[in-house]
Amino acid sequence: MTQKLHNRRKISKDFNVENYKKYLILAKKYKYNFISFLNFEKKKNLKNKSIILRHDIDIDLNFAEKFAKLENNLNIKSTFFVMTNNNLYNLYSKNSKKIIKKILSYGHHIGLHHDVSFYQNKNLKIIKKNIDKEIKFFYDVYSYKIRHVSFHKPEKFLLKKRIFNKNFMSVYNKEFIFDKNIRYITDSGGFWKEEPLKKILKNNQKKTIHLLIHPELWFFSNKKILNDRISNIIDYKGLLLHSLAEDEINSKEKKIVIYKHDKKNSSFI
Repeated sequence: MTQKLHNRRKISKDFNVENYKKYLILAKKYKYNFISFLNFEKKKNLKNKSIILRHDIDIDLNFAEKFAKLENNLNIKSTFFVMTNNNLYNLYSKNSKKIIKKILSYGHHIGLHHDVSFYQNKNLKIIKKNIDKEIKFFYDVYSYKIRHVSFHKPEKFLLKKRIFNKNFMSVYNKEFIFDKNIRYITDSGGFWKEEPLKKILKNNQKKTIHLLIHPELWFFSNKKILNDRISNIIDYKGLLLHSLAEDEINSKEKKIVIYKHDKKNSSFI
């Protein structure tokens, strides 16, 4: 299944955590100012060249937390866009809540990564209502007001509309993507769509860079093929799941160890 999805595509060779850290340090060396989406809207801190740093969390919150810590150590703040209906993580779980709280404690922002396909309705009014419901859900759990929304695998009609209301603003609106003074850069699919980021940081002529980075793509850098790297991520999540399962099952009176390759239960794995 993974092979069909990604067709053995190679990941850009610079995609590893150490290089990501080097890019952040390089951006600061070139006098880029890291700003939030809200500050960009209000035209705050825009005197120098700026970077709006964004992370869409498609697969795993643990990698997001690692990037949040790395960025905080460099005094850089970004926005992590999370999904309320993702098959691979659950915002309502104790472990997810712990991670989200940690990310916020570093001073980062949280946005909504909305999946329109979940609702199977392309009516714009309905989409806005669904976004509002998810924002309310997040507030009810975390007491945090989300103000910006990105779309998961956005269809073209979402990029042609300016989507907002009194509660939120889409970061795919023209002013964040297509404005003459902004350059949108993404690592989607495991490669740079234009020039390598190092070259862009050095030669960029536009005032602001909107930079989208997916944390999970930068781990397991020994794997050079996208679906191999994703397979490693899934194995990693499996190990985490076993650990979390043990925490849920065990008590002071009884210790249960869960084995991934338990022969008695192998037919159920």
